Amino acid sequence: MAHRGMVNHLLAKIADLGLGPEDCVAMTASQCFDISVWQLLAAPASGGRVRIYPDEATHDPERLLAEVDADGVTVLETVPSLLAKMIPGEGDPHPALRRLRWMIPTGEALPPDLCRRWQRVWPHATLLNAYGPTECSDDVSHYAVPVPYPEAAWTVPVGRPVRVTQLYTVDANFRLAPIGVAPIGVRGELCVGGVGV
Repeated sequence: MAHRGMVNHLLAKIADLGLGPEDCVAMTASQCFDISVWQLLAAPASGGRVRIYPDEATHDPERLLAEVDADGVTVLETVPSLLAKMIPGEGDPHPALRRLRWMIPTGEALPPDLCRRWQRVWPHATLLNAYGPTECSDDVSHYAVPVPYPEAAWTVPVGRPVRVTQLYTVDANFRLAPIGVAPIGVRGELCVGGVGV
């Protein structure tokens, strides 16, 4: 069986996150889920380490952040709905997350306001919006959310394709759609090409 798609995804994560020996990736996904592959293998492939968290921690936002902080995790991935529960209220105590370099929201649309809320508390931990349809070897695009995220922004882009991947916006007849300008844009369907399909 070929694993070219997942190997490409691992290489994309290593490159786009700048992973190296000083990194620690949190494995928060079940080994039955596709994202567990990169969470387990990308750090060791670049000389770093992995910290595997039990379900009891991954389902408890407060506990997870406390353990991530104590363990020196540099890369953490979660869904936006759980990310929203991680952000403390104004004046509430929270871990510093000094070593965290990347927070990767994935699996759901990332609301712009959630980006701004995260950045007010942990501006040093860059959000990387990761998008990948089920039919692909995990993520097909990444978008590093700029700090601060503009107040006028009403969406968060899915970003640019990862290495050896192509993204096309097509119309109802599968013709390439013209490039649109936000906020109006051009309606179409996103099609993915490359080794990860």
